[in-house]
Amino acid sequence: MLSLRNNLVRSETQILIESKQFATETPWVSWWCLLTTAVVWITCIAATILDNPWWLRLFCSCILGLVHVRLFVIYHDFQHGALLPKSRLVRRFMFLFGCVTLSPPSVWRRSHDHHHKNNAKLFGASIGSYPVMTTEAYAEASFGQRLMYNFSRHPLTIGAGYLTVFFIGMTVRPLFLNPKRHWDAICSLFVHAGVIVVLALTDPMGILYVTCIPMIIAGASGAYLFYAQHNYPDVALKLGKEWNYVTAALKSSSYIKMHPILQWLQPISDIITSTI
Repeated sequence: MLSLRNNLVRSETQILIESKQFATETPWVSWWCLLTTAVVWITCIAATILDNPWWLRLFCSCILGLVHVRLFVIYHDFQHGALLPKSRLVRRFMFLFGCVTLSPPSVWRRSHDHHHKNNAKLFGASIGSYPVMTTEAYAEASFGQRLMYNFSRHPLTIGAGYLTVFFIGMTVRPLFLNPKRHWDAICSLFVHAGVIVVLALTDPMGILYVTCIPMIIAGASGAYLFYAQHNYPDVALKLGKEWNYVTAALKSSSYIKMHPILQWLQPISDIITSTI
């Protein structure tokens, strides 16, 4: 039994070592992914702002919500230091994008770094992830604990990700808990509110097409994909020393095969190494 465990540890260590060769960035590919996505993103924004037929604005608004998700994955990779980390231009653009999407960089790094270090652990703090309880733990939990657990994982909570995950969880709550550390949450609220005020004064329907519809679609899609990534029937959940990065990546993370167009809009983000 001990020999089998040692072989398993060596195997996992070897997998981690071999995966590092894929953690080297190819700059031109990073620029291509970022620029092409940014062009589509800006084009969709322009199409929703311009005086186009309502059906065209609605269509572009829905596409914008999905492109939000792709650009958010790129934002995720940038925050990991895996994509153009030395570019000041990209850093400024990503800061603005984080503010627009209610994902302040400081909050995202804190919560997501904790997520990577604790993903698929039983009885860990559910910072940056959905809480998981065994049936035994649920049976022993108080009414209040069960209520919060069910609320956190409820389909309506996930579907309302724009409000529950991003506005409250990623912006308002961190700002109240530690305003000095998460000062960029204030920037996020001001940018988001500023866009709404400008649209209200110039094009009231633009609030629906430019902000509400895209953010609702992006928030719901992102929240659900994040849920499905680590919550499925065969997921491996570990305790204490049994947990490691390789198992968390290979046995506790799902892969959803999609149509090529959807695969472009909602690509895979997490693998074994922290630098993607």
